[in-house]
Amino acid sequence: MAKNEIIKINSEMLNKMQVLGRGACSVVYKYGDNQVVKVLNESGMQLHNEEQFGQLLKINNDICAFPQNRVEINGKFQGYTMEFVDGQQLQEKVGEIDLDTLISAIKKAEQDIRSLAQDKVFFQDLNQGGIMWNEKSGRIKIIDTDFFEVNQDFEEKECFNANMTSFNTMLEMELGIMSGQAKGLAEYLHTNSQFSNAYREYMLGSLMGKESSVVDLIQIAREVIENEFGVIPQNLAEMRELVGEQEIEIPDVVEIPTFLPPNQQVGTPILGKQVLEEMSDTPLTDETEKEMESQELELQQQSSLDNNDNEKC
Repeated sequence: MAKNEIIKINSEMLNKMQVLGRGACSVVYKYGDNQVVKVLNESGMQLHNEEQFGQLLKINNDICAFPQNRVEINGKFQGYTMEFVDGQQLQEKVGEIDLDTLISAIKKAEQDIRSLAQDKVFFQDLNQGGIMWNEKSGRIKIIDTDFFEVNQDFEEKECFNANMTSFNTMLEMELGIMSGQAKGLAEYLHTNSQFSNAYREYMLGSLMGKESSVVDLIQIAREVIENEFGVIPQNLAEMRELVGEQEIEIPDVVEIPTFLPPNQQVGTPILGKQVLEEMSDTPLTDETEKEMESQELELQQQSSLDNNDNEKC
């Protein structure tokens, strides 16, 4: 079926379709072998942005299941079709996925996100439940993309960094390696100087607009576990077992702050040395500290220039 067509169905047809899921704004039905119909309720219709939706219809990208066709029910626009993603939520499967397979899938996802930045598509409302795992293809897929935003006012690099920050945050939580998580693996890794130093460098790079990848953290975590236990873990479940972590319970709903494009963000100070050092028990390296001091000086100089310009006005 071609994209950007109008699919006409009636209430009787809809009632015969298999319900795959219900959300606050919509109900998702199976439609044929390879598609779903997402039917918006009153709240969903109020949030629907026709201009943004029209731009998303034009986007093709392997990692995201974007809206494909408008759907009219009883002659009135009520939703759209999307690709049917055959798989499970990544958070349910991540523990048993072979680490090399997972790393390969994340690298492919990063390539797709880079390609997506060319179209200036910003991730909005990205959450753990919206990241799927297809075991047959060994691929990560993002669903619930209908509130993603196309914004041509930003550079491709800004878009890529924003989306990677959002994507990496979700992965850190699902892997159970985020600083501050009350899970055995995270607690164990962040008391290890090799991992905690790497994590701070990763966080600092992300905050400074540098490209950072969760892949680096996975590889270092595997190395740390091998060095400590003399075993090369094949997946996260083995890592968790070695450090004595209990089985992780997956919550039904996880509230995650949505990452917004730069013009919609609330000004946030860059993490200082004290905050970063609190992520673990070891101090920052001299090289990292110098880099932060240099960045702080640049920000102060820029602020001074901005103030002078304002005074002239």
